[in-house]
Amino acid sequence: IVFDAGVLFGPPRASRWLQEAAGVTADGIVGPATLRAVNAADPRQLGVKFITSWLRRHGERVQAGKSSHKFIGGWINRATSHL
Repeated sequence: IVFDAGVLFGPPRASRWLQEAAGVTADGIVGPATLRAVNAADPRQLGVKFITSWLRRHGERVQAGKSSHKFIGGWINRATSHL
C-alpha cells in the first residue's frame, strides 16, 4: 500500500500517511519508532487509516481543480483494492 501511494504521491507523503495511521510523529522519515508502531498496529486498521488519507488527498485535488473529477472512480478503485 505504501509503495503504491509513494509512486502516486511521492515517498515523503506516503511515509507521513503511514506515520499518521500508526499514531507516531509524521515527519516523513520511516525510522525505528515508525517501524515499531507499524509492527504493533492492527494491520486492517492501519490500512483503513492509510487509505482514508489517500482518498482524502484525491478529493482535495479534485475540489481544488488540480485533477479531473472524471478519474475519481478509478482512483477510489485503486486505493480500495488494497483492503
